[in-house]
Amino acid sequence: MIAVNLMTKQLRASLAARRYYERNRDKVNNKVREWRKDNPGGALERGRKWRKENVEKCREYRRGWRKNNPERVLEQARKSMKEWREKNPGLAADRQRERRKANPDKYRRNERLYDLKNKYGITPEEWEITFEAQGRCCAGCKTTIPGKRGWQTDNCHETGAFRAILCQPCNLAIGLLKDSPKILRNLASLLEHTKENQ
Repeated sequence: MIAVNLMTKQLRASLAARRYYERNRDKVNNKVREWRKDNPGGALERGRKWRKENVEKCREYRRGWRKNNPERVLEQARKSMKEWREKNPGLAADRQRERRKANPDKYRRNERLYDLKNKYGITPEEWEITFEAQGRCCAGCKTTIPGKRGWQTDNCHETGAFRAILCQPCNLAIGLLKDSPKILRNLASLLEHTKENQ
């Protein structure tokens, strides 16, 4: 009963304070401004003191805010990273090089994942399924030797759509032929014609 009365008193006081503020908003705001002028570091100091006393509450609040605002968190992180890179241009590149040297396999794997997702719109699993369906060989010449740079993920240069997995020479040939079946047919007929005449 005492606890209920205490809560009721606190609630009444809170409501009364809110009503007073709504009726005297300008007066209260002016007093706050005057107090801040007279105590320039006071509000900051009170804030610091409160945060020191309520560390766990602050952490919980920040966690909740980050969870509810992922876009803003990402935006702030990008902004601060950009500012840091502008202040330390050489240092950022040096650190990147060091990390690459220390973890070459990790970087290669991450670059491959990034390329598959962003350039070709497929997952590593989809790539594997396609390669398995091709008989784990080049879709063009059927070789099992990929070339110096490994297996190439072929895509349409106009639409960006994933087509097949090729060896390096076949992928290079398609690129040099400007993705044109007509040019390829003309060259094939030229080769057939010259073979017949020999």
